[in-house]
Amino acid sequence: MAGGQRKFEFVSVKPSVKGSRTQTSINLSDLDESTPNGNLLSAVKFPLSAYIEFAYKLTPYQTHFLESQLPTWAKTPFDIEGKRKVVQPQIKCV
Repeated sequence: MAGGQRKFEFVSVKPSVKGSRTQTSINLSDLDESTPNGNLLSAVKFPLSAYIEFAYKLTPYQTHFLESQLPTWAKTPFDIEGKRKVVQPQIKCV
């Protein structure tokens, strides 16, 4: 995930449903630090390369090289959903 390490309680990755609209809870093209709305990360109908490009902040050249190496199935749209793991602050008793 961009902007530092993120931990998730669960992540679901599945092929997109035909006819679904492209949408996200985060800007996948944003090169600045981005965080999901609340604790849910959701993206619908993006190719695997878009998720990899976002997660690793690839340059256009790196993205082009990656896409040329991916198998056909990885170029089809996928939906992802992830619920962030919330770390509760520890309270110290004195």
